[in-house]
Amino acid sequence: MKTTTMMCLLAFASLTASAEAAEIEVGDWKLTAPAGWRARQEGGRVILGHDRIPGMLVVWADPSATEASVRAAGAAGIHEDGLALEAKGPVKKYATKKYRAFAVDLAGHGSDRAPLRGRVIGILAPKKGALALLALTGPKGFDALAPRLDALARTARVATTPSASSGTAQLVGALCAYSGNSEIGRTQRVTFDGRGGLTYGSETTGSGSIQGSTGQTGSWGVASGNQYAATSAGRYTVRGDEVTVQIDGDTLRCRVHFRQRDGRITEVKCGEQLWGTSLCD
Repeated sequence: MKTTTMMCLLAFASLTASAEAAEIEVGDWKLTAPAGWRARQEGGRVILGHDRIPGMLVVWADPSATEASVRAAGAAGIHEDGLALEAKGPVKKYATKKYRAFAVDLAGHGSDRAPLRGRVIGILAPKKGALALLALTGPKGFDALAPRLDALARTARVATTPSASSGTAQLVGALCAYSGNSEIGRTQRVTFDGRGGLTYGSETTGSGSIQGSTGQTGSWGVASGNQYAATSAGRYTVRGDEVTVQIDGDTLRCRVHFRQRDGRITEVKCGEQLWGTSLCD
């Protein structure tokens, strides 16, 4: 999660605050955002902010989380994209009416070296992994923001019917797959729009050398297609760790292979074929 102090203050300037309490869906979870809070989807996360309360609340789901991984993540703090926040004490049990939960306060600085305070809460449910909630603000704003995070956490519950649309937001951008050898290779690219739509393109490139019967040498090359020029379109859904893709009349069932801490899916495996963001480079 890339965040600076200025982003905390300005991230919601273009959004309209809800005049009434609003339902939020994150993976297989639901929460109720109080009136006056702005909310937006960003990848697999929901980010909330308020006009008069500095900072932000970030919510994401991790279907593969366990109690051990929630505790370990809290104790490790946050060290990514310029953020450096350490746990201020041990991870402690957090009181909720229905679910096991844990929480820890954080302190450190952003990528601009401005001091930051935070609190992270992990709420666990059987077969649903965990819901993570993070409050992030400057030191002076923490006492005002932390109770809002606690209030939001108290509204968390597992959705009776998992939302396919909220799951699709966890998978956005391009995933690629590569197959080939030292001379010729094929790259396939699927671009997910975060709302259940996708496009597909592929290309094949290769080159090598040849030697004739008289000893003469030459070279060959081939290029076909363009992975960036979509040749097909389809639909997809995400439910937990299952990704279902429908394209060209076929249905492909895949599994999440790697998920970032904020819930974003960056690798899936379809049969024996791995698709990943890193394979698009």
